Amino acid sequence: MKIYKVEHIYDKSLYINVEGHLLGYFSSKTGAEKTVEFFKPIKGFCDYPDGFIITELPLNCTRKPIYLYQIWYYIHDKNYDYEYGKYLDLNLYTNKKEAVKAKSRFERLNKEEIKKCPLEIESGINRWKLDEKTKEWHDGFEVYVGG
Repeated sequence: MKIYKVEHIYDKSLYINVEGHLLGYFSSKTGAEKTVEFFKPIKGFCDYPDGFIITELPLNCTRKPIYLYQIWYYIHDKNYDYEYGKYLDLNLYTNKKEAVKAKSRFERLNKEEIKKCPLEIESGINRWKLDEKTKEWHDGFEVYVGG
């Protein structure tokens, strides 16, 4: 099965400070395109109308799931001068048990590197309802260029 991820990215200052918003996962390209049209006129998104990206992703299942589970990592220094967030959607999961198992395996295999890292590492598992756009960005966002 294929699904479609919709996100919006914009560059705040010469590729040094790129912001991104994950807007949802969809079972059809049409659903993904409708989501882009929904967000295009909203504050922040309208300032970067070419920032929408639809990515086709494989999903290892035979039936359409209701929810998708996604592992995320957020790495930062103590003062948040350096921040890096990563959603791992190359392996989306159709049940939470499998996502927890995969996250534990990754952390076990990388235990020494994680322990030595001078930065703070936070992680978790997000649950996304397939074919539902996020409600988090319906009011848009403020654009602060350069910072």
